[in-house]
Amino acid sequence: MSNREPLYPHVPKSKKEVKPKLTRDDVIVNAWQERDRIGIWVDNKWCGKTIAEWWDDAAREMFEDGFFKGAIPTYSWEKPNAEFVDSVLDYLEYIKVLAT
Repeated sequence: MSNREPLYPHVPKSKKEVKPKLTRDDVIVNAWQERDRIGIWVDNKWCGKTIAEWWDDAAREMFEDGFFKGAIPTYSWEKPNAEFVDSVLDYLEYIKVLAT
């Protein structure tokens, strides 16, 4: 018998090793617009990784379909308003990207 670890995907040995799903407190909603361009993305606060993003037509469709509400900031130094941020986070919870 060998003392080497088996070569198959890691299976957590305890619940402590299971990585919990992100919640709305773990992410930051970012948005940007310029004339005919729109960008909306959501980053993990802890590692900076983007977990969801919508650009241009896809972003516009989210507003047209009623998923996103409020307004995107016009200038890069403005923060997105609360209605917009909540609608993006609600959508991510609805599609189960974020835990409720």
